[in-house]
Amino acid sequence: MLGGLVLQVVTMSVFMSLVGHYFWLVWQCSKTGAHKLKKKYATVRQTSYFKCVLFSICAAIVLIYVRSVYRVAEMSQGWGSKIMNNETLFLILDSAMCILAVILLTLFYVGWSFKQKKMIDAEVHSVDIENYIAISKSSQ
Repeated sequence: MLGGLVLQVVTMSVFMSLVGHYFWLVWQCSKTGAHKLKKKYATVRQTSYFKCVLFSICAAIVLIYVRSVYRVAEMSQGWGSKIMNNETLFLILDSAMCILAVILLTLFYVGWSFKQKKMIDAEVHSVDIENYIAISKSSQ
């Protein structure tokens, strides 16, 4: 069981480094205008909601990481250890971490960012059609 928990912490560390790299690219694109990421999602990355999504993902990762490290410490001393029998630690470092992560990821669901992209694209498309109609009428 301890080996599985340690493996979880190791894989989460790798995941955190990959997420950190992606967030760095998003930040670089917003600051420099250089597009190392797909340009068609630039409108999504610029919204304040997407920035809240990024914050909630970071916070949820940290919360679950803290929980995982706590579980490694808990299991490293074996069954019935002082850490395992401390209910306050368990409620704060296990249950509360999971609850907060779930709340954050529910409030700032990443899928809604892409729904916003569809709305933005629809607005741009309707403006393009209106401009096309206006240009067509003026040329006649």
